Amino acid sequence: MTERRNRPGDDCVIWRAALILFAVAMSSCQSARRCACDRIEADPNFPQTWARAWSDPVGSVRDGRGLALRVVRRADEAEMILVQAGQFTQGVVAGGEEDQRPVHTATIHRAFYMDCREVTIGQWKRVMGCRPHWISDRAWESAPDRPVGAVNYFEAIDYAHRVGAELPSESEWEYVARLGSNVWQFPWGPEDDVARRSLSPTGWISAASVRPPQVHGFYDLIGNVEEWCSDFYVPYERLLLDPSLSSTCHTCVERVVRGDSYLTPSALDLIARRRHSDPAWTWEGLGFRCVVRVP
Repeated sequence: MTERRNRPGDDCVIWRAALILFAVAMSSCQSARRCACDRIEADPNFPQTWARAWSDPVGSVRDGRGLALRVVRRADEAEMILVQAGQFTQGVVAGGEEDQRPVHTATIHRAFYMDCREVTIGQWKRVMGCRPHWISDRAWESAPDRPVGAVNYFEAIDYAHRVGAELPSESEWEYVARLGSNVWQFPWGPEDDVARRSLSPTGWISAASVRPPQVHGFYDLIGNVEEWCSDFYVPYERLLLDPSLSSTCHTCVERVVRGDSYLTPSALDLIARRRHSDPAWTWEGLGFRCVVRVP
């Protein structure tokens, strides 16, 4: 049998053909993305159609795109509040802890809905059908309107995805906590207010929203249970150089935890306080709330 040998230039022809096929594939993907964007932009009712697919409006007040300012997520009956995109000052100039600096401007590029309350034991039972691995009998058998605690990061993510939501980013969480003012140390003002903060020296979680809202209708951002965020824990110095590290840090393990629990005594800069934990670890005072981002 005669051995076939590539003629001079055959390899170049093969590479050119491969490049042409790759270019055609990329062009098709870009065209599909453009079509999707064009379809969204061409449909003036798209925001309302999108929201109606997973939620029911609360009241008749809407923003300029027709999105209800409050909705109820059908999957678990969680009430959510619409938060518009914007900028805020993240961190603290002085005081606080080292990882709260340097202070910087953070941008929220997309509007989002956030749960106005922490996810409760009743909601967890309805969606998950089983108890979190580390929760105590006392907590599990308590009132269904208490925030669910002893949930690790992976369990929180699982719940969020089952109801069509996500965990908030660290910046989204702090943005909401600072809706009252960029310079306040607490969501409700510059001074502590035990009437608004679910603090329990006896070591027990209060019912969700039993106290007044802390800012713009959101309950228990400070107090009751701490809350998982989606981000890897990365010092701000590194994040300012590469913001993608919050979701793509290959050398990071721990995830950000925000807010303070029912056992946390009064302290300064509670809005800016950054905690972090191994995602597989948890304790009784660690829970979460969910967000749904507007397309």
